[in-house]
Amino acid sequence: MNPSTLTSQRSSLRSPFLNPISLPAATSVQSRRRPFRVSFSRNSAAPSEQSTDAASSPPADVFGGKRELTGVQPVVEKLTPPLRIVTSAIVFAGAVAAGYGLGLRLGKSQNAAYGGAAVLGAAGGAAVYALNSCAPEVAAVNLHNYVAGLDDPKAVKKEDIEGIARKYGVSKQDEAFNAELCGLYCRFVTSVLPPGAQELKGDEVDTIVSFKNSLGIDDPEAASMHMEIGRRIFRQRLETDREGDLEQRRAFQKLIYVSTLVFGDASSFLLPWKRVFKVTDSQVELAIRDNAQRLYASKLKSVGRDIGAEQLVKLKEAQRIYRLSDEHAEDLFKEHARKLVEANISAALRILKSRTRSATGITEVVEELDKMLELNNLLISLKNHPDAARFAPGLGAVSLHGGDYDADRKMDDLKLLFRAYVTDTLSTGRLEESKHSALNQLRNIFGLGKREAESIVLDVTSKVYRKRLSQSVTSGDLEAADSKAAFLQNICEELHFDPQRASQIHEEIYRQKLQQCVADGELNDDDVAALLRLRVMLCIPQQTIEAAHSDICGSLFEKVVKDAIASGVDGYDADVKQAVRKAAHGLRLSREAAMSIAGKAVRKIFINYVKRARSVGSRTESAKELKKMIAFNTLVVTELVADIKGESSDSATEEPIKEPEPEVLEDEEWESIQTLRKIRPDKELAAKLGKPGQTEITLKDDLEERERTDLYKTYLLFCITGEVKRIPFGAQITTKKDDSEYVLLNQLGAILGLSTTEIVEVHRSLAEQAFRQQAEVILADGQLTKARVEQLNELQKQVGLPPQYVEKIIKNITTTKMAAAIETAIGQGRLNIKQIRELKESSVNLDSMISESLRESLFKKTVDEIFSSGTGEFDEEEVYEKIPADLNINAEKAKNVVRELAQTRLSNSLIQAVSLLRQRNRQGVVSSLNDLLACDKAVPAKPLSWDVPEELADLFAIYMKSGAAPEKLSRLQYLLGISDSMAATLQEMGDRSQTIGAEEEKISSAQLSSNYYSTTCPRTLSIVRNAVVNAVVKEHRMGASLLRLHFHDCFVNGCDASVLLDDTANFTGEKTAPPNTNSLRGFELIDTIKSQLEGACPGVVSCADILAIAARDSVVSLGGPSWTVQLGRRDSTTASLSAATSELPSPSLNLNDLITSFSTKGFTTKELVALSGSHTTGQARCLVFRERIHNETNIDSSFATSLKSNCTASSGTDDNLSSLDVTSPFIFDNAYFKNLVNSKGLMHSDQQLFSGGSTDSLVKTYSTTAETFYTDFANAMLKMGSLSPLTGKSALKLLDLHHRYLAIGQETNYTYIVMAALQSLLVCIVVAVSITVIPTSAQLSADFYNKVCPQALPAIRAVVKQAIFREPRIGASLLRLHFHDCFVNINGSERPHSNDTDIVQLYHLPNPLDVGFYHKGFGWY
Repeated sequence: MNPSTLTSQRSSLRSPFLNPISLPAATSVQSRRRPFRVSFSRNSAAPSEQSTDAASSPPADVFGGKRELTGVQPVVEKLTPPLRIVTSAIVFAGAVAAGYGLGLRLGKSQNAAYGGAAVLGAAGGAAVYALNSCAPEVAAVNLHNYVAGLDDPKAVKKEDIEGIARKYGVSKQDEAFNAELCGLYCRFVTSVLPPGAQELKGDEVDTIVSFKNSLGIDDPEAASMHMEIGRRIFRQRLETDREGDLEQRRAFQKLIYVSTLVFGDASSFLLPWKRVFKVTDSQVELAIRDNAQRLYASKLKSVGRDIGAEQLVKLKEAQRIYRLSDEHAEDLFKEHARKLVEANISAALRILKSRTRSATGITEVVEELDKMLELNNLLISLKNHPDAARFAPGLGAVSLHGGDYDADRKMDDLKLLFRAYVTDTLSTGRLEESKHSALNQLRNIFGLGKREAESIVLDVTSKVYRKRLSQSVTSGDLEAADSKAAFLQNICEELHFDPQRASQIHEEIYRQKLQQCVADGELNDDDVAALLRLRVMLCIPQQTIEAAHSDICGSLFEKVVKDAIASGVDGYDADVKQAVRKAAHGLRLSREAAMSIAGKAVRKIFINYVKRARSVGSRTESAKELKKMIAFNTLVVTELVADIKGESSDSATEEPIKEPEPEVLEDEEWESIQTLRKIRPDKELAAKLGKPGQTEITLKDDLEERERTDLYKTYLLFCITGEVKRIPFGAQITTKKDDSEYVLLNQLGAILGLSTTEIVEVHRSLAEQAFRQQAEVILADGQLTKARVEQLNELQKQVGLPPQYVEKIIKNITTTKMAAAIETAIGQGRLNIKQIRELKESSVNLDSMISESLRESLFKKTVDEIFSSGTGEFDEEEVYEKIPADLNINAEKAKNVVRELAQTRLSNSLIQAVSLLRQRNRQGVVSSLNDLLACDKAVPAKPLSWDVPEELADLFAIYMKSGAAPEKLSRLQYLLGISDSMAATLQEMGDRSQTIGAEEEKISSAQLSSNYYSTTCPRTLSIVRNAVVNAVVKEHRMGASLLRLHFHDCFVNGCDASVLLDDTANFTGEKTAPPNTNSLRGFELIDTIKSQLEGACPGVVSCADILAIAARDSVVSLGGPSWTVQLGRRDSTTASLSAATSELPSPSLNLNDLITSFSTKGFTTKELVALSGSHTTGQARCLVFRERIHNETNIDSSFATSLKSNCTASSGTDDNLSSLDVTSPFIFDNAYFKNLVNSKGLMHSDQQLFSGGSTDSLVKTYSTTAETFYTDFANAMLKMGSLSPLTGKSALKLLDLHHRYLAIGQETNYTYIVMAALQSLLVCIVVAVSITVIPTSAQLSADFYNKVCPQALPAIRAVVKQAIFREPRIGASLLRLHFHDCFVNINGSERPHSNDTDIVQLYHLPNPLDVGFYHKGFGWY
């Protein structure tokens, strides 16, 4: 063993799991102390010769051998402290004196004497210092020799240590002495701590504390030694292998644990494990917990089965000392108890499974289990002890959970032990109460489920009960008992046996006896008597007896019946008959039981015939199978029933044929329907057919009524039509049957268990079916004429159907035809409330013809028409009472519908009125405002808000001129928020501007015309059509593209071809708007058409008209409807990116948003749905429908799945295309609406049209009636083509100037609009000058522009009037503007006017054309 030296100076350590760090001194005291050396073993397993069973005592040589004194140390050792002081003084004085004398002698002077005294005095002082400084070292040597000389280091006494210090006059603070103390303590602690492979014994802490106190070392000094030991362990880990590393880790954990106990609560700051060794608090806690558990576990080894209160108290104290938590102590105690129990279980199993087990083996097993139960009871009683709080935790019932027997594979062994214990418990024939409690405890310990334990107990108890029952019967005790039930009950109580289970055992015994008796196939009288005696003794109920006989005797009889049936028609001979009779009567079965068994077997055969009849391919083959079933019933089953009853089969032939007994109410039907009459055979036919079949065994309970009537109807049709045989070359021969088949039909009805009523119903339904088929042909159009009545009467005679059923069928047919026609008319909008009332007056029951949902839809449509009629009228009685009563719908529900429609329509009416105002459609504005008032009358509203208040004033001014009633005008003023002063101003201005308004209306009323180019460019339509057709033939998708191009043009600022304009330096066009980017196409085709038209008639046809014509021709070329395109539009010279971005409807809009968006353009909901039908062709990008197919639920799952591969959830497939109509993508039809009904709309906005909203009925109508869709679509396209078209040259010029103004970024106001009008006037002037070459000296004239620009004055007047209407101050501004214009630069110089200058003179200034016009805002000369 190589010793290693530890110094108080800290060194750098390196560990596999620690970073290299510099370890500071543990205390400030040590940092001032000089190094000391301590030697101890490096090998943790060094003291292997030390006994592991002894107490924690260090080896005798742990401190090394005794040390020898060297130099002056022996002298110092012999001097006491006082003597040492005297000696020191004498030596010092002698040295000084000798030096003085020597100096005086040699130097002959006083100074030399002093020098000699100083020199020798210094030497003497050094000698004295050396002498005294050796004292601590001598004391340290003596201390070491004292401790090392003791046989037991624990015998060190504090008094002896203090005596050594006093002897040499040193204190424990002297470095040498203190270093020796620390070295001794460090070696002692190291020797006391067991190596890593050994466990703590529990007395280490007391031993170390005692030794520390004996040495008199304070806690900081001792703690530093513990840290030094830790460093030594860490260094040793660096020099060992993996196995040694684990051992050193265990040693370090023990050091932490022991050190923590030694220093108690002060260990947290005296022992800086975390700071020095970089260990965590959890690792420290783990070391403490693991060692505490090991110590506690070793303590528990001394605890046996006879544990008492005193032991438990000591365990509790040990737990406290070991610093072990209650939770862990409880787990360890329960584990110890479990091991004790497992030892008993293992011993019991060893005995039970031993091959050499003696007769007393079971007893030994029970003894082991009793020991286990005794321990369990002891632990439970200790838990309930009054002083249980002072006991170690973990007391209570024992559990095998978590132990060796807590596994499924061990459960069988535990069950085996439990069974053995139950068997021993019941060995006396009774179950004691104490044993019953022990069984419950044993079940809980073993962890057996209640059912598992009860099953074992029941099995063992059943065997014991059988044994006692057998003994009672054999001895005669049971038979002699006065009350056999009481006797049996007593046995059950003694065994704690369930009487119900005992009754089952009795039944099993009886069944065994019965089987023995019927072994020869019948029961004789002796057997019956024996069974009766057994039944009485065992108190078996009669019901149980009958069930046993039915099962056992019935199974024997069933075998005989099956053999008889299997013999077939030819094999049912006398032997079979005899066997059936013997079994039926010899087995003592009741007739009902025998018939039930036979019926069950016979019905199985009947079911097989029925299955074959169903599986064949034709009615004839099916009837043949049924006929076989009838023959089987007659020839076999009938005989079998007779044998069971014990009757003669011949007697059956003498019985009259059972005829159906029709009820009184069915007599007329029975006589009128021919097929019913035929199933009643006459006597001659009955005699020819022979005996009838039995009717007791039927299929009534085996088949549903519908199945039985279907089989009967199949054979009935066979009887009517006869047998059909096919011959070569596709021909067939029908063989008619005689009336004998109807007799078999009667027997079939009996076999099927059909009642007379059911049979009559089948015949009647077949007759009704035949009559209905012919009647529907006769009444194909629903009209009942005299000739048709005669045809129907003749048909009734042929079929034989009673008149009441004939009338019912005729009424049903006519009603159905009428109901279908009415529903179609309502769905197509061709039936209104007025016509509904006329039908009801004609006694037509509309409630049964029209569904409630359709009636509610008609009510909603009617109310919507009232709100959109343009009259402004709303009759509350009509809407809330009369119409709901006529349609038979709930009045409250109707009121809710009205409120909802009124609230929605109110805002839409305002939007539509503003839209029509912008289109200068005065009549439309008045109608929309009337609709708004009607909605307000239904649901009074608050004042409405609008972004442009001036437009609200315009609406009110127009409505004021319409001659509306004062009350309506007043209400509209309130709704539009028009003040009284504003209303008065508008009234006054309206009166003064009637003439101006008329002229303005004349200008704005330029209309489109279908023959606009008939003279100027007659080939326009043919050129466009040919180009479109050729393009669509090459690419079918182009048709949809052109249609979409027209829509995106008209929906933004009207149909003005602005969508075709490219971006310029002055404005950004509509092509780059988000709805148009990567969406619009076909621009090249429009350019081509425009080039062709320019070649034919230059400068005539506008691009806006080309778009309108191309859209129509695209629809026609794809198979859609045609319409007459109105022409005469002018092209815009600018576009609006913002309008295209905001006004074009998004594919993600909901239904209400779609209605609002189209309403702002003046479209109704019906027109919205019709225009959406254009999606029956064309394609869409994945980007616009990705969200729908991946996240929405109102979509057909298979449809969504088919699209997901082309349009994934990621963004990599944004530009992939899919058809809007997957069924017919290149045909313009109504398939789009069919797809919506089937939840196959591609885009969100598409499916919104059919999602439970107000447009569902329109979608359904269009999906079923393509013509209706075509008509409505064409009308809507005509209306869309008329959206705000640019017509007339003046309007075009004004718009051009307005666009130029917008292009330079100025803010629009009405002053500049007036200036634009003045510019228009000046343009006319320039044109006039250029044409007429008027000289500059020409005179002014009022009719100057009548020829060259006749609309100049009306145009200026109209614009000025609108400007003054919006801002009255503008009139003064214009007048001032004219004044300032004329007053400056007259004849090239400024000329001020005199004060009396009349304003009229301004109009007579010379050279007006020299004035010119310039304005920075326009940049135009």
